[in-house]
Amino acid sequence: MRLMRPMGLMRLMGPMRLMGPMRLMGLMGLMGLMGCSKEQVADGPDAPYEKAIAFSAGLQEEEAVTRSSTPLEEMLTDDKSFKVWGYKNDASDGATGFSSYQTVIDGYTVRWATNTAGTSLTNSHNWEYVDAPNSQLIKYWDFGALAYRFFAVAPATAGSSPGVSGDYYNVTLPADAVTETSDASAAAKLAATPYFSRLWFSTNEQPTYIDKQFGRPVVLQFVKPLARVRFMFILPEGRNVTLTDKSFKPSDGSRIARKGTVTISFPLKGTRTKETVPSITLDAPTALDAFTVDFDPSDATKLYPSPQDGEGWYTVLPNASQGSYSLTVTVNGEEKKAEVPATFMQWQPGYQYTYKFKIGDPGGITIEFIQVAINDWGNRIERGHTVYNW
Repeated sequence: MRLMRPMGLMRLMGPMRLMGPMRLMGLMGLMGLMGCSKEQVADGPDAPYEKAIAFSAGLQEEEAVTRSSTPLEEMLTDDKSFKVWGYKNDASDGATGFSSYQTVIDGYTVRWATNTAGTSLTNSHNWEYVDAPNSQLIKYWDFGALAYRFFAVAPATAGSSPGVSGDYYNVTLPADAVTETSDASAAAKLAATPYFSRLWFSTNEQPTYIDKQFGRPVVLQFVKPLARVRFMFILPEGRNVTLTDKSFKPSDGSRIARKGTVTISFPLKGTRTKETVPSITLDAPTALDAFTVDFDPSDATKLYPSPQDGEGWYTVLPNASQGSYSLTVTVNGEEKKAEVPATFMQWQPGYQYTYKFKIGDPGGITIEFIQVAINDWGNRIERGHTVYNW
C-alpha cells in the first residue's frame, strides 16, 4: 500500500490565507515550537491538521435504545464491502445554508479485513479503502471546510448510481421483498437485498452542532431499502374468540408494493442533513392485494419477538405517501371492520410496523382500540415500544 505523504508546510499554509493575523501568528508560533521537537514534525500524516479519513460500518440502531449496532460485516456474506461517496461544504450564505460543495471521495470501494484495525492510517475498524493499484488515494480531513457528508451502499457492487442531479446524489437499489418464514430460500432472498447508509453529516462548529463527528472515523449506519409490517389481535381474557377471514389492505383498492427499485437522494448542499424519502419504481406483478397472515400473541413473552423469529412479518417496499388501510375480520361469525388512517401508514425503509387491534366484548364484540408499534429493523431488536394510540 503506497501512502501519499502531504506536501508539508505548503499544505498547512493553504487554509491560513483565510485566517486573521493574530490566529495566523499563533499557528506560526506553534509550528515553530514543533520544529524544535524531535517527536513532532510539520510534515507527513502525523502532523497537526493532517488526519486521514477512516471508515466504520454497522446496521441502523434505534436512538432511544442504548445498545450496540450490529456490525455490517456480520450481515454481509461473500462480498464484505461497501462503496462510499464523500463531499465537503466550503461556503455558506446563511439563507439557503451551505452554498457549494466539493467531491472528496467519488465512489471508493471499502473492504473488510479481519484483525487489520490500526495497521494503516485509513484503517480504524478493519475497514480499508486504499487498494493495491493505488487508484484510491488516502484522503485527509480539511479542517478549513465547513461540513462533510458521506453515504454508501453495500456491497460495493450493489445497485446503480445515476449520479448528481441538481443538489443531490442519487443511488438506486433493487428491492425484492418476501413473506418471512422459516423457509431457507426466503431468508436467502431477503439477505441478498443490498443496503444503503443513512447520510453521515457533521459541521466543523462544535457550539452549533453538538454531535460533532468532524475529524473522527466516519461510522456509517446501513439499512435495507425495505420496511417490515405485521398485524395482530389482542383478545379479551377469559373468552373464546374465533377469528376468520382476516384481511388488512389499502382502503382505496391499490396493491402493496413487493418488488421494484428504490432510489435514495442524498443532499450535497443546502440545509438538509438527512437523505430524502425514497422514490419507488414498482414491479407490479409482485404486489400484494392484502395482508392475511397475522401474528398470534397467544404467548405473552412473544409479543415483540426478535426479527429472526420471522413470525407474521411481511417485507414490503417503503411507502410514505399511501392512503389509509382497512381491516376486515370475522369474529365469532360476525364481520367487523376498522380503518387505520394514512397518517400511521407511512412506511420508512429500515423500520418495522406492528398494527395491534384489540377485540373487546362489553355490549357486544367490537374492535376496541388500535395501536401501532414502530421500531427500527435491526438484527438485535428484542422489544418495541408503542408510539401511537387512538
